[in-house]
Amino acid sequence: MQKLVDKINAILLKVFAKIKSAIKKLIPKAVKNLQTKFQKKKEEKKQEIIDKATRVKDKTIVFSKKSQKELKNIKRVTSKKVRQTNEWIENFSFKKLDFKKLIDDILFFISNLIKKIINFFRNAPREKIKSFLLISSVLVVISLIGYKSLNEIYKKRTGKDIFTFKKEQKKGPDTSDYITRPKYFLGEKKQFSLQNIDLPIYVENVNAIRMLTFDFTVESSNRYIAAYFSSRVNENLIKDQLNNSVEPIVPSFPLEEEGKRIIKLKIKEEINELVQKLKIKGHISKVYINNVLAN
Repeated sequence: MQKLVDKINAILLKVFAKIKSAIKKLIPKAVKNLQTKFQKKKEEKKQEIIDKATRVKDKTIVFSKKSQKELKNIKRVTSKKVRQTNEWIENFSFKKLDFKKLIDDILFFISNLIKKIINFFRNAPREKIKSFLLISSVLVVISLIGYKSLNEIYKKRTGKDIFTFKKEQKKGPDTSDYITRPKYFLGEKKQFSLQNIDLPIYVENVNAIRMLTFDFTVESSNRYIAAYFSSRVNENLIKDQLNNSVEPIVPSFPLEEEGKRIIKLKIKEEINELVQKLKIKGHISKVYINNVLAN
């Protein structure tokens, strides 16, 4: 059975081979040549693309090498210049400058420039100089007239000149019609009273401590101080401050004008010190004595 299968396969192979050779014989030579040419062109195109890619790659490598070289040169030159500049700055001193030479160089440059201008006008034809001066004069006059007319148009529209050299000051609102507050505005609310303030007095040949009782009216810079010390608890803070700082006085002292002035000044200083301790914003401006009683 196996022998039969092998024979059939051999016969089929021979048949297919004959069919293939017959088909090849039937295909025209022109088609075969066309196929060969197409294959050849394909290979040539492929090789051309490879060659171009290789050339581009080589050019890129060469360009990158040149760029790196140029960058290194620029970096080297720049670092050299920076180093020289730093050395010049470090070593710079006005004492080393030769001002006489510097002034001579400047004067030499200016004199050369002036000589060149003079020589130019000397060598130039007079007719050209006249025409140049005439044209420049006409242009200046036309420019001034044009600027003046343009400035008038611009000023009519905006109320300002085109070029202003003075700095404009910002104008605030007109306060001429405003009603200003008087100095005594809310004066009563800024005041508070201190009653029964005892100050010690010194009486000769008397061992017991005598007191003078004062009633004060205190005026502050704002209403908050008055509101704070209007309460009894906070009023006691003032009394404690005065008891700890005021020394005994002569009985006749508060009856004199000078004594009253000194006592008011002392009360004012002590209350201001207390206000600062309590970190209250403001200050005591005036103190008035209402009553003085001897105990």
